[in-house]
Amino acid sequence: MIDAVFGPRTGGEAGQVRGLLRSLTPGMLLLADRGYDSYALMREVADTGAHLLFRSKTRHPVPVLQTLADGSGICFLPLPKHSIRYHQWVRSGGIPPQVHGLLARVIEVTITVTTGDGDARTSSMRLLTTLLDARRYPATDLARLYHQRWEAETAFFALKATLRGPSQVLRSHHPVGVNQEIYAYLITYQALRITASRAADSAGLDPDRLSFIVALRSLRDSVISTSCHTGSVTAALLDPRHLHPARRRARTSPRTVKRTLSPYAYNKPKGGASWAKRCITTRFTVMPRTSLTNDTSP
Repeated sequence: MIDAVFGPRTGGEAGQVRGLLRSLTPGMLLLADRGYDSYALMREVADTGAHLLFRSKTRHPVPVLQTLADGSGICFLPLPKHSIRYHQWVRSGGIPPQVHGLLARVIEVTITVTTGDGDARTSSMRLLTTLLDARRYPATDLARLYHQRWEAETAFFALKATLRGPSQVLRSHHPVGVNQEIYAYLITYQALRITASRAADSAGLDPDRLSFIVALRSLRDSVISTSCHTGSVTAALLDPRHLHPARRRARTSPRTVKRTLSPYAYNKPKGGASWAKRCITTRFTVMPRTSLTNDTSP
């Protein structure tokens, strides 16, 4: 975890995310979901020197100026006040020099997920990135990278459920106390992840094979026993009995209602329990975009 911000619900995530830009440095790549694809935010990210890979809403028109060999396209994201006349400028021969905006690359991807028993589902997504070199950063590689972004949910689960406890809530009823308790959770989580990462490096293992629960319990025991050193935690993490098997990331789990007291009907998927995970094969297909300057449609 690099940084974190939190605040009142009235502020909204779109406003709070700007507090994270302080941690961006040149050479970093920021991934974000389609709720953050505003021009202002993308412009602020680019101004830090970092690159971005954002999912974009498909209902927003993104005219392509040049189609690249991998099917992606170079586009120009103008200031919102210039977007209405943008199509007219491009069709008439070029963008006026006084128009300000952001040069980006748009990638239209179709994702086909196929399970071992032949079930398949297809979805699509649009990505915007400031990585303009299609040879160095192929569109399919960027699509796979963005798809892997969902593994962040594992970190969120460890922070919100495993570390905090499934039935625990923040104890304080005052903003200062809430801030203190949240930062305590964040610092503890970070210490556990750093300890596990160093232990994995020392043993030449993938950090995914080390159990977060084992790290949490071992560190808690060391604090209670006043030993307070990471040696016992590292030993517990590298114990062969506690290592996870090599994980296969290409898995899917059906989206169902799992809460027994939910007011919604219980949806049991076909062919097994609701918690069953199935191995999948994922195929990414880049849909070529037509350059606006070559588009003859009205």
